[in-house]
Amino acid sequence: MLLSMTKVEIIGPKKYFYEVLGLLHRLGTLQLEDLSKKIVPGDMFMRKMEIDRELQERKSILEELVVKVNAIMATLDLAKEKKYSREEREKIKAERKQIYERLWHQKPEELAKEVSNLIDEVEAKTRTLALRRTELEAELTSLSKYETIVEKIQPLAKQLVVLEGFETIAILIEQKYKATLEMIRKELVDLTKNQFEIVSVDVDNETTAALIVFNKTYAEKVHNFLWSGNVNEVRLPDDLADQPYDVALDKLRERKQNIPSELEVVKKDLEEISKNWHEEILVIQEILQDRLREMQAIPQFGQTDFTFVISGWMPKKYLQKSRDILKKDFGERVILEETEVTPHELEEAPVMYENKAFVKPFEMIMKVFSPPRYGTIDPTPFLAIFFPLFFGMIVGDAGYGLIILLVSLWAKNKYKNVIGIQAVTSIFTIASMSVIFFGFIYGEFLGDLPHKFHLIREFHILGVELPIKRAEAMMPLLYLTLGVGSAHIFFGLILGVVNALREKARKHAMEKGGMLIALFGIFMLVALSAQVLPEGLKTPSYGILLIGIVLLVYSAGMLGPLEIFGVLGKIISYARIMALGLAGVILADVANKLATSMGNIVIGIMIAGLLHSLNLIVSVFSPSIHAMRLNFIEFFGQFYEGGGHEYKPFKKSGGE
Repeated sequence: MLLSMTKVEIIGPKKYFYEVLGLLHRLGTLQLEDLSKKIVPGDMFMRKMEIDRELQERKSILEELVVKVNAIMATLDLAKEKKYSREEREKIKAERKQIYERLWHQKPEELAKEVSNLIDEVEAKTRTLALRRTELEAELTSLSKYETIVEKIQPLAKQLVVLEGFETIAILIEQKYKATLEMIRKELVDLTKNQFEIVSVDVDNETTAALIVFNKTYAEKVHNFLWSGNVNEVRLPDDLADQPYDVALDKLRERKQNIPSELEVVKKDLEEISKNWHEEILVIQEILQDRLREMQAIPQFGQTDFTFVISGWMPKKYLQKSRDILKKDFGERVILEETEVTPHELEEAPVMYENKAFVKPFEMIMKVFSPPRYGTIDPTPFLAIFFPLFFGMIVGDAGYGLIILLVSLWAKNKYKNVIGIQAVTSIFTIASMSVIFFGFIYGEFLGDLPHKFHLIREFHILGVELPIKRAEAMMPLLYLTLGVGSAHIFFGLILGVVNALREKARKHAMEKGGMLIALFGIFMLVALSAQVLPEGLKTPSYGILLIGIVLLVYSAGMLGPLEIFGVLGKIISYARIMALGLAGVILADVANKLATSMGNIVIGIMIAGLLHSLNLIVSVFSPSIHAMRLNFIEFFGQFYEGGGHEYKPFKKSGGE
C-alpha cells in the first residue's frame, strides 16, 4: 500500500538553522520542498536562504577533498565490491558506523582538518606507486609496439652489411602505398649521390618494411626528406637506438618479460594500502558527500530577518517521532507543524510503498512504471497475487516447479548482497509454489510421468474431477482461463471506480462503472444462451446492458460503448494461459515418449533431459512475460493511475 503523506513546515531562529538541518539530515524522514520557486521576487516577508561567504569557503574545501578522495579510490580500486562473509560484513558495518558517527559530530573545521591530514597521508603513499604503475604499463605498451616493428624489420637487417660511417633507417609503408618506395629510391639517388642501399619485404598483407643504408654525410637531408613526405620512420628507444636489430629485439623481449613482475610488486603494495585504509576512505567519501548535500540544499529554504523556514513532505507515521526529537533538542524554539494543502499541492505529494515481506520483491517490477499517483491504489499487492497465479497456471508442472524453487533458493543464498537478484529469486520462489500447486491439480511431474507410472489416482473436490489432464481438457481449460480473465478484468474495473471516487473524478467513475455494468449484462446474456440462467432473466439482462451503455455514452461520449469490444478482447487474450500451458505439456510429453522409444535407457534419459531442460527454460521466460503482460496491460489498464513522484527523503548516505 501507499503510505499517507503530510506536508510540514519547520520554523525556528536562524542561529539554530545548521543544527536543525543536520538533525533533519540524520533523521532522513523529510523530502525537502524547494521554497525558492515559490518565493515571489520583492517579497518583504520571505526570501531565499543564501550560502554566506564563510560557508562557501567550507563548501569549496569539501569539494576539493571529495576530488582527492575519488582519485585515491580510483587508484586503490576501492569502489569495487569486496567479498566478505556474513560475520565480516556485520563487523565492517559496525566499524563504518563508528567512524562515521565520530566524524559526523565534529565541527566543520575539525572535520576538514582531520580528513585533509588523512588524505595527505594516504595520497603520499599511493602517488609514487600509482605513478610507477602508470609508467610500467605505458612502457609495456610501448615495448609491445616496438617488438612488433623490430620483428618485421630484423629479417631485412640480415641482408645488409652496414659499414662504418653509414646510417640505417627503418620505415614501414602500407601495402597500398608500396609504389612510393620507387619514388624514395629515385630521390635518394640525388640526395646521397647514389651512396645508399634499400631493401624491402612484405611482412604481412597490410605492411611493407624497408631498410635504408646511406652515408652519414647526407643524414640531415635524408631525414628531412622522409619527414616532409610523411614517411613512417621507425624510431627505437634511446637506449636501443644504436644497437643492431637482433640485439635490440632480444633486449626488448627481456625487458618486456621483467615488467609484469615489477607491476605485480606495485600491485601488492597498493593492495596492502587498500586493505589498511579501505573502510575509512569509504566512510570519508560518504561523510563528505553528505555534508556537501546539506550545503547544496540550503538555497531551497526560506528565511526572514530572524527565522528560517523549511518545508517538505513526510509520511504521517514519522510525524510525531520527528516532532518529539526536535522538541527534545530545541524545546519550543523550533516548531514543526502540518500545513493545509490544496488539491493541486496534493498532486505533488510523493509516493512511498509499505508492503508486507512477500509483496516487497514485486516493487522492483513496478519500477518499470512511474509511481502511482498519490491517493490512488497501490497495484503491487495485486501483482504479488496474480503474477504467481498466472505463472503457476501456465507452467503447472510440479517437477519444473521444484527445480525453479531449488535454483531460486540457491541463487538467493549465493548472491546475498545483490539486491536485484534477491528480489528476482524471491519472486520466483513464490511463483514456484504456485507451479507446484497447479502441478498437483494437473497431475504433472516432468510431464505425464505420474500417469505413465500410475503414481496418481483420480479424485473429486467440489464435484470437479482431479487431476485435470490438460492435453485432454482443452475446452474446459479454455473456459476456466476466460473465467479467470473475466474476474480479473471485473476486479480491475472495480478498482478503477474506487480510484476515480478517491480523486473525485465523477465522470471517470461513471465510465468505469458503466463498463462494469455493461459487461455484467453481456455475461448474463451469454449465460442465458448457454441455458445456465433461467429464461425469466432475459429482460433484466438487456436492461442491465442498456444501463451500462447509457452510462458509457454520458461519461465517455458516443464512442464510449465501442470500448466494450476492446475490454472483451482483453478478456479473450487470457486464453494464452491455456495455449502456452498446453504447448509446455506437449513438449514434456514428447520428451518422455522419445525417452521410452529409444531402446537404450541411457540415451533415452539424455534426450529426455535435454528436451526437459529446453522446456524448463522456455517455461521460465515465456510464462513470466505473458503473466506480466496480463497484469500490466489488461489488468492495470482498468485502474492504474501513474504520474506519481517517488519519495526521496533528505537522508544521509553513510553511517549505516
